[in-house]
Amino acid sequence: MKINILSSTQKKILSCLYFIEPFEQLLSETQLPKPILCDEIKTLLAHRLIAIFQFNQTLKDWQETTLFDSDNLDNYAFCITQAGLAKH
Repeated sequence: MKINILSSTQKKILSCLYFIEPFEQLLSETQLPKPILCDEIKTLLAHRLIAIFQFNQTLKDWQETTLFDSDNLDNYAFCITQAGLAKH
């Protein structure tokens, strides 16, 4: 199923992700309850509207990843993708 129209919550999240943002920062910026933010992130990830990043201790920087623990999204950061920009 493809997202045809973004919800106001999804738009709010995408607006915060023009740069890589850790989960806690996104939670603070959106002021959404954690369960709702997690559900929306999972939806946006499934539709490739955002990318997910994991912190690489060796490089001291965020690295994009495709493998992640969806029950612990607070360990990751997120950024809008080109498809997300086009949809937003």
